[in-house]
Amino acid sequence: MQARRITALRWLLPLALLTLALGCPPPQPPRPPGVALEVVNNSSEEIMCLYVSPQSSDSWGGDLLGAANTIAPGAAYTVYVPPGTYDLMVEAFPPPQSGRADCPSGSEIGRRMGVTLSEDSQWVLYDE
Repeated sequence: MQARRITALRWLLPLALLTLALGCPPPQPPRPPGVALEVVNNSSEEIMCLYVSPQSSDSWGGDLLGAANTIAPGAAYTVYVPPGTYDLMVEAFPPPQSGRADCPSGSEIGRRMGVTLSEDSQWVLYDE
């Protein structure tokens, strides 16, 4: 009788641990502070630069996508910013004949000025 209990425990403990491991979703990373701005690219061009500048600023500031990221047609990208009023701009890759691959030579494909972001928002870009 004692041997049956030990054998049963040998099976129950791993089974219980497996059930717990499979039944619990992995922990999610904490959400960055601020409001989310999801940029959805429904245009036919790949976005290489994203600028979100406070409306009171005299410059666009840095590219929020960085050198390693783009937004392909049909894809989306989310940035987090403090609540406020912003000017938004995206640029596509420059034409191959330009010989340049940096953002300032890209072609502007979308701009919105004076956008108030007080809650999570979405900016959808289309071909014009």
